[in-house]
Amino acid sequence: MSNRLDKSAYFYCMLGNPKASFGTIAADLHRIRRGALNPFFSQQAVAKFSGHVQAIVDRFVDRIKSCAERGETIPLFYAYRCVTVDIITEYIFGHQFNLLDRADWGRDFYSAWRSLWELSPTIRQFPWMMDAFMAMPRWFTALTNPKALEVVDLFSDVDEQTKILLSSDLKQIESKPYPIVVWGLSKSDLLPASEKTFTRLAVEANGLLAAGFETTGAVLTHTTYHILANPEVHRKLLAELAEAIPDLDHIPGFQQLEQLSYLRAVVKEGLRLAVGAYSRLPRVNPSGDMQYGNWVIPAGVSRSLS
Repeated sequence: MSNRLDKSAYFYCMLGNPKASFGTIAADLHRIRRGALNPFFSQQAVAKFSGHVQAIVDRFVDRIKSCAERGETIPLFYAYRCVTVDIITEYIFGHQFNLLDRADWGRDFYSAWRSLWELSPTIRQFPWMMDAFMAMPRWFTALTNPKALEVVDLFSDVDEQTKILLSSDLKQIESKPYPIVVWGLSKSDLLPASEKTFTRLAVEANGLLAAGFETTGAVLTHTTYHILANPEVHRKLLAELAEAIPDLDHIPGFQQLEQLSYLRAVVKEGLRLAVGAYSRLPRVNPSGDMQYGNWVIPAGVSRSLS
């Protein structure tokens, strides 16, 4: 029996496009796409980018201070997603969407993504719907399905950002102290030419944006709640951080912060509690039957575990 299991085409068609790594159905093709992405998420690559992450977090802290001085409420659900959007867009496009500067804390941006997720169950039943929405005149989509229009506009924005990046001056790209993911993919020797077309790269950028902002934003939101809801956890964490960071103008790098045992435990517990996907993740063996106890699962039949 082969251990190369494909994803379920029926289940994953809700994502709208199999050209992105996450929605890739065939295991062999996914391995190629993932292999090209892996170097950008190695510890060495992350270390090169960590200073830019800290700069974005510093902007977030400055805005928190300004809101506190004015007595304004900070919607952490959206605020954390502003941080993660600005981080991931800096990394995949070489520039930020600057959601941290938006007065609405990025609510409109999140609304577009929420519309896509709410449409997903319907798209799974009618996979042609997304292509239909993309082909419709914008005014007609606005008239018939405003949520679909938000999704169409979102995809168009990502296409435009991808186009701007790929037409950038080489010297400008090389001046960056960290790799830019979409640019790097477009030049990767690990991908054939068919995997480096504008359409494929734009779809990949869209998938990376979604994966990079929502998962991390959700973990931060859940973890913050549980810290504040547990005074003893809050006290212990503050004590450890106060000792490790005596000067708030000089934050240690992530390699040093990783060594703080209680902080590391809090992060791990936050990751455990903030579930990434509230669903099964079905797989298919396309090449042979599979034996499960007394039962035989025929080739091509989807199965999954909770």
